[in-house]
Amino acid sequence: MRLLPLVSAAAALALSACGISPYPANPDRVTLMGDTLTVHFFDGTSCKADVREAPAGHFPACAQPMDYDVEILHKALMESGPLATQPYAHIRLTRVSDGRVWLWETPQEARSGQSMTDPVHYF
Repeated sequence: MRLLPLVSAAAALALSACGISPYPANPDRVTLMGDTLTVHFFDGTSCKADVREAPAGHFPACAQPMDYDVEILHKALMESGPLATQPYAHIRLTRVSDGRVWLWETPQEARSGQSMTDPVHYF
């Protein structure tokens, strides 16, 4: 009888560890609207940074430690309002834990009614 609580606790701990991924989430897409760079990860989390204040740096308070570097080639045609567009930019994301790099370009054509961008290169 004394073993039942111990076995139950061990089973609960083992099952709770099943949902923890040993690998960090990769970026899924980026958006650059106005002054805000947003990176959306495969696990559903996202990180934001003000690129006008700091065009390169580290995402603050991000669950996925990631550095960014944004080079704006041409400003957006419309920066606000319902017809806002993304500027022409090169975006470099570097994961701090392993140094993996993703390169993105904006804007890209929307797919399925969403403003999505695929990485140009990653290595």
